[in-house]
Amino acid sequence: MSTAHNAFPSQSATGAERGALRGALRGARAYWEMQKRCAIIAGSVNVLMLVVFHIAGLDALALFSVGSIAAYALAWLCLQRRHNRLAIGLMCAETVTHAGFGFLLAGPESGSHYYLLLFFPALFLGSSPRRAMLPAAAVLAAYVALDAWVYAFGPMALISPFDQALMRHFNSAIIIGMLSYLAIYYRKRVVSSERQLRAWAGSDPLTGLANRRHMDATIRALDADRRGGELAVLMADIDHFKSINDRFGHEGGDMVLRRVAEVIQGCVRDTDHVARWGGEEFLIILSATPLHQAAETAERIRRAVERIAFDELSCEGAPLRVTLTLGVAERAGQEALQATIRKADEYLYAGKHGGRNRVCRHADDPGRRALRQG
Repeated sequence: MSTAHNAFPSQSATGAERGALRGALRGARAYWEMQKRCAIIAGSVNVLMLVVFHIAGLDALALFSVGSIAAYALAWLCLQRRHNRLAIGLMCAETVTHAGFGFLLAGPESGSHYYLLLFFPALFLGSSPRRAMLPAAAVLAAYVALDAWVYAFGPMALISPFDQALMRHFNSAIIIGMLSYLAIYYRKRVVSSERQLRAWAGSDPLTGLANRRHMDATIRALDADRRGGELAVLMADIDHFKSINDRFGHEGGDMVLRRVAEVIQGCVRDTDHVARWGGEEFLIILSATPLHQAAETAERIRRAVERIAFDELSCEGAPLRVTLTLGVAERAGQEALQATIRKADEYLYAGKHGGRNRVCRHADDPGRRALRQG
């Protein structure tokens, strides 16, 4: 029974906007968290480079690695303090300078230029394609310029083929490892975001309960699988809800809906299903529950709601009190669950006509007779 839907469509629109905002914030946090991890990994890699370059006799590059370690440590500290632009600038400058210096010193056979490849996923993951195109072109131009210089003048240092092969394989392994890490990290974030979006799509933004779309899917699943045994349905409606909205506004109505939803959720089991069915109406499906136990659960919910004192919503100096009317029905045999829901809804109407603030579970309920007579 839904006489006032309490701005239900606008609530859905607001929830979608909030979901989009939360998604954007999660994406931004994921990106900067990735940058922190990249700073830690890159600093650790430079420790290994220090050892490899020393073994290869490239003391200039080994010394350069010491400066790189300091640069990544400073970048991580900047990210911790949210000086993000400074941190990204440090990391970009270090990568370009280190890769360029290694390329000029040891030549293309060393694989030092591979590190420039890391710019491309970072640039296109962190900004729009249009904004990433210019820095990506700059990185490509830097590589072409380095290659032209080495082609014209040769590498600055004479390195044995063995040492060149050692550096090339080491750099290749590092690049493959870092690109794989980026792919794995973002895949996890995408999977997590998809789960969160599905949760948002299936929940009511005001109460946090399942919404009607999610409950419809649950009903289809329960109809397809009849192994769950007895099922009972409760249809609950807040009494005189329109008058609450009229007196306290939609903010007051929202508060009532949230508190009632919390109480209902606290009165059922984890295996049961609760949804905001529409406006001030709630649908509860109780698994493996015969009719008499479902009626006891409905009565427990009714009493719990009746005890709620809305101190924030004063009515003639006293806290607002609300009541709940519930209809209870049990699925009969192979009956479709929607048919059971319709019966529970009929009993709910009977309870409304019988005086409200009650549990109605039989067609011969006095309220049901009053409904027939009306």
